[in-house]
Amino acid sequence: MDVSTSFIPLDSYNNIAFIYRLIGFNYDTNLAYAGIFTFSLAYLLTTLCIFVFGKLSLNKYFIGIFSLWSFLMVVYLGQFSKEISVIILLTLTLYIAGKKDYIFFPALIVILILYAYYFRIYWVIILYFVLFLYFIKNFSKFKYILFLIGFLFLFVIANYKGIFLTDARASVNSFRIGSIDAQSLILNPLKNTSFVTDFLNSIIIFIFFIFPIPIILKLKLKYILFSLWELFNIFLFIKAAYFFKNKYDVPIHIKKRVKFSIIFIISFIFTQSLFEPDYGSFLKHQIGLIPLYLYLMSNYFYYKSRLRRLYKA
Repeated sequence: MDVSTSFIPLDSYNNIAFIYRLIGFNYDTNLAYAGIFTFSLAYLLTTLCIFVFGKLSLNKYFIGIFSLWSFLMVVYLGQFSKEISVIILLTLTLYIAGKKDYIFFPALIVILILYAYYFRIYWVIILYFVLFLYFIKNFSKFKYILFLIGFLFLFVIANYKGIFLTDARASVNSFRIGSIDAQSLILNPLKNTSFVTDFLNSIIIFIFFIFPIPIILKLKLKYILFSLWELFNIFLFIKAAYFFKNKYDVPIHIKKRVKFSIIFIISFIFTQSLFEPDYGSFLKHQIGLIPLYLYLMSNYFYYKSRLRRLYKA
């Protein structure tokens, strides 16, 4: 991990290595030590989000979900990992989300733009989705139509610049097709010829993220387990989002953080539908969402349990 002594724009490898170097790690550091540190930090920040920013649920289902995601953190964070930078960033952003809007939105824009500039440029698209979803929340009758229009607008602009957004995935996978180590590739269903095919490729892949039919059809146990895991988490996410939709007895700072968690997760997955080359990368990058997802789940089970106790009283 012999890298520059400063941040370099658009060089995520150098910049995450530079962060590890500041902590005291180097290229010859034992990977076990790096893994223990990375996992411990991610675990600490996730529990901070749950304990300090919201309400802790001791519901058996939440404990089970927390345990399973903790196992995935061990798998994906048990080494030098760029996902730890996402967990740090989202922990900070989740905290700010509970503040006044005039603090939250400028801070959100600055944080995500800086992250895009130094780590992953496509986070500009995530920021676009986040801000757009906040905006259309004020148009309840037309929000779904407005979202599709806003989503389509991305492809129109990209096509005007001579770019097909979903071709990024195709260019990565062109060297991997047929490889024994690339069995979960995500391939564009349509050949890109216009912004319409680009848009449709993204929508179809987004649907395949929710219902992973292509890998279910491979009839391999690991893919079936992955698909069941994804469906289970999406089901809980939808239930939690619907639960908080009209709950007026939740403290305002928690409602704001829950709203941000829901909007950011949706924005992140829509962005994944543009670029992710395979289902393994799809799951790996979702590790960064753990603070938001578990924050949402903990508050969902906590307030759902409290509501049941009120009904029984």
